[in-house]
Order: sequence, then C-alpha cells, then structure tokens
Amino acid sequence: MSPGTEAEDLGPFVQNPRRRRGSKLGKPPAKFVVYEKILKIPNYIVFDNATKRLRFFRLVGDSPSETLHERYEEQVVSPNNPRLWVPELNLGLGLTLSTVRGFTNPWLRWCDASGHFFPTPAEAYQAETTAAQAETTAAQAETTAAQAEMIAAQAEAAAAIARLNAAQQESEQQQTRSILKMLIMGLAAEQVVEVLGVAVEEVRSVQEGMDDR
Repeated sequence: MSPGTEAEDLGPFVQNPRRRRGSKLGKPPAKFVVYEKILKIPNYIVFDNATKRLRFFRLVGDSPSETLHERYEEQVVSPNNPRLWVPELNLGLGLTLSTVRGFTNPWLRWCDASGHFFPTPAEAYQAETTAAQAETTAAQAETTAAQAEMIAAQAEAAAAIARLNAAQQESEQQQTRSILKMLIMGLAAEQVVEVLGVAVEEVRSVQEGMDDR
C-alpha cells in the first residue's frame, strides 16, 4: 500500500475518513470493494511499507450459510510479532528483519504453522553450503582419527614385537648360562641335554666357546 492509496486499499477501515473513496457514478469501485463485494476474496492482506504495518481481513457472514451480506472483518495481527495464518493455503505470512538480495530490511516472508520462516534461495544455499562444509570437516576428522588409530596400532605392534624379541633373547641368554654352569660343574654334554631338554648342538656351541677362552 502506498501513502496515496489508503482509501482504495482499506475502504471503510481507512484511518483518515476524509481520504475514503466511494463508488461515484461513472467511476469504478475501489479495490477494497472489488475484493470484498464482487470477487469475494476470502483473505485480504494489506502491507503498509511506510509504517511497516501488516493488516489482515477475512470475509465473514452473519451465519455459516450467509453469503449475500459477507463482509471483511479485520483480524488481530500483533505489532510486536506481525504474523498471520491463512488456513485455506495452510501457510502463514509474517514480517521479519532479513537480508534479501543484499538489502537488510523488514521483509514479508512465508512461514509455517509454528511461525518459522521458510528460507530464501540464498539462505537455503548458505545452509546447504554450511552443512556440506560440516560434513567435509567431520569426514576429515574421522580420517585423521582413523590414521591416528592406525599409527597407534602400528606402534603397539612394534612395541609388542620388541618385547617378544627381548624376552626371547633373555630366555636364550638364561639357557646359555644354565648350560655353561652345568658344564663347569663337570657334567657331560649328554647329561646337560638330558637335564635341560636342550639340543645337543646348543651344548656343543657353549663347549666350543669355553674351549676358545
């Protein structure tokens, strides 16, 4: 609605009665009259861009079956939270501060029954981009975590192998010391083999080491 079209747009609801326009002879009826009396549009919405006021009119009759004398009845729209609900469309309309095409202003936006505004194409694109970036970041984090787990597993395996080698080396050294001790005590190689259950080659190897000394 423009400042000079109040009478056309609001009819009997115009705030300044002097600016009302009637249906004079030879002139077409005002837009409000056309919507209310001729077209009988069930919902009539007017937005004053100068005052940022949203007004909502619904066509009502004296009874559910009354159609001849139907008239527009203004519905309550909160000035602090301007939203309205059009049941025939299952859609709401409200005024919210947002940025559209680079301009930040109070804009009329469609909303759902809970009052949540539907995103603009730019907002939907931004939301999709943000979600895609979050998915990429999460995937990279999972990959990094998997790599860290693999490195930790490899390190644990290497440590286990090192412990196993150290234990095996200690066992071999202990066995060599036992063989050497029995040989020093004067036991024959066959006796050492029988007592310790080792291979005769191991006993011979220890004996050769004693002879070299």
